[in-house]
Amino acid sequence: MARFDVLYAISVWTHMNREVGARWLQEVSRLLRPGGLALISVSSYYVLEMHRKHKELSAIWKDVRDEDLKREGSAFRSRDYSMMKEPYGEIVYDPEWLTAEWSKAIPVKEFNIRAVGGNARQDLVVMHKPA
Repeated sequence: MARFDVLYAISVWTHMNREVGARWLQEVSRLLRPGGLALISVSSYYVLEMHRKHKELSAIWKDVRDEDLKREGSAFRSRDYSMMKEPYGEIVYDPEWLTAEWSKAIPVKEFNIRAVGGNARQDLVVMHKPA
């Protein structure tokens, strides 16, 4: 069923927990043609710092230290959004962890810090499916 040369998702993986994101990454791999590219925006340390300073979000993010993110690979905080069937919230990733884990599905070629979004807050993961 590999039909696409390029697949992209902007501000999608930033709202799925790690398990749901991994399932969807497998679907991207299935849909991507050999030699194809996947471009996915994610959040890492910059957004974590913004969450910790945010008036409304700081209460649920203040306990996540950079060392915790480095050790755990990701941190997810859920939000109540009744229209969603899957867990919904915000997730931040450690770039090294993400590169190693996501490369198991599709090799990560680049992790570009603060490359996407308003004020370039999100990072861009560039993945290349082997031919």
